[in-house]
Amino acid sequence: MKTYAHFFLIFIALLVSCKTPYKAASSTTTLYKIEASAPDSLSPVQQFLQPYHDQLSQSMNEVIGYAEGDFVKMQPSGSLGSLVADAMLDAARLQNQQVKGAICNYGGIRIPSMMKGDITIGKLFEMLPFENELVIVEVSGAVLHKWLSHIEVSGGWPIARTYDYEILEVEDGGGPGISTYRTLEKGIEDDSLYYFATNDYVANGGDNCEFLKACKKINTGLLIRDVMIRYSRERRRLVPDNTFRMRFK
Repeated sequence: MKTYAHFFLIFIALLVSCKTPYKAASSTTTLYKIEASAPDSLSPVQQFLQPYHDQLSQSMNEVIGYAEGDFVKMQPSGSLGSLVADAMLDAARLQNQQVKGAICNYGGIRIPSMMKGDITIGKLFEMLPFENELVIVEVSGAVLHKWLSHIEVSGGWPIARTYDYEILEVEDGGGPGISTYRTLEKGIEDDSLYYFATNDYVANGGDNCEFLKACKKINTGLLIRDVMIRYSRERRRLVPDNTFRMRFK
């Protein structure tokens, strides 16, 4: 039986290998136009996601405030950055009245401007797309001076404070015939402690702020974007602040 089975398999192999190839004698091509408005033009996946897309679009287009003028991102001080810093300071002081100011890195704001008109949730998502948390850092006056010096070298960052200030450049003796300078904020003592609000990226050393890594931090659990949304809802009509909040001499 094994011999017959062996010959049978050989016969099948020869039959398949000697099979005559066939070619199509003619063919016809028909093009069908698909209308975008056709209800059945969506794929099954698109049909599944459509309700979520509609709900998201409705949420992103919700108007939560009005810009009374154009908010512009610029250095050393721009109205868009000042708006974000004001919102951060407001939220931080609700949790800790000791907070004296808020600092946001310039690169954390991702749009160049927010023009006069309605403010939507979608626009604030464009402005602050990252999931950054509002963090309160405890800094010594010495570290604060270092922070401000870094901001000066960087061209200026958005800042908000609860007190008047002035950034000075004071002469610091560097030896006979040598004058060196260091940045100093008037009224800040090196050995005193100060509380400032910023985002977790900067608080953890991002944007070349390694000097903040060792500082005590208080997490608020609030996203900067949610802080900005709440700030816009509560105030409704926002007026650009075009004053220079940081001046270097």
